[in-house]
Amino acid sequence: METNEPIPFANVYFNSSFNGTTTDQFGKYGISVRGYEGQGVVVSCVGYESWVIENIDPEKKYKIYLKPSTKLVREIIVRPDDMPFKLKLRIFKREFLGTSKNARHCVIENPEDIYMIYTESTNTLEAYCDTLLIIRNPSLGYTLTYFLDKFKWSTDSMYYRGNSFFEEDSKLHENNNPAILQRRGKAYLGSRMQFFREIWLGESENLEFRLRRQGSKDELTLEDFIQDGDRQTKYLISDIPIKVSCKGNNSTIQIQPGKRILFTEKGYFDPKYIYWSGKMAQERVGDLLPYEFRPSADK
Repeated sequence: METNEPIPFANVYFNSSFNGTTTDQFGKYGISVRGYEGQGVVVSCVGYESWVIENIDPEKKYKIYLKPSTKLVREIIVRPDDMPFKLKLRIFKREFLGTSKNARHCVIENPEDIYMIYTESTNTLEAYCDTLLIIRNPSLGYTLTYFLDKFKWSTDSMYYRGNSFFEEDSKLHENNNPAILQRRGKAYLGSRMQFFREIWLGESENLEFRLRRQGSKDELTLEDFIQDGDRQTKYLISDIPIKVSCKGNNSTIQIQPGKRILFTEKGYFDPKYIYWSGKMAQERVGDLLPYEFRPSADK
């Protein structure tokens, strides 16, 4: 953005998918959008803030300007704190990866690249990373490359934001390993991905989920909170929290007032203005599935 110079080897990909590429030495790239309509394309590079191209027109060419990161992570850590690195890393992994069986088997290959700051006065842990996090998930048979934009934890809240793309771990997934396929199916059941895929279909009577407005015992129909967009997108809208239950697990979905949440047939959704609590809030990086995942094909 500041020099108008090309950025070689930047990553261009659809978030949480297998579909990605890198720019060449001249900063040029090409990526197929077929089957990913409605999803934004992420452009990420170490040392720069990520950029998302929304509402892609496959007939157009896009020239993206990346802004140098202002975090300057290595310069932020100017003083030691009282929390040992091992304890900070333990908290980070618990909150970022999750506590499920899948999450407990995850391995962050480069934890030394994570910079963590503990502030005693607010009991807050913040984490930054100025390179790519490589996360192996042997339980689900994937390797993730994760671009961590922000992580903040305290005793009463947790927030993280980032983008990722997947690679199939061929050694773990060879011969369609039945145990891995079974674990993927369990991770999908009751997930946010399943939720958005089912409400996309618009068949209230076939939902695995039961929905009602906060403070009401009456069940909602999809017409109460779904708004059609174009052929590839729909919107989730609600002025009060929505209570969601699936197989005895309860969650709450809350949308920032005046906002609507874009989502697609694959289960992709725009996370900026939606807040989760309950079971769906516990779904972390260790249970993520790529948007190409289909239960019928992975059983």
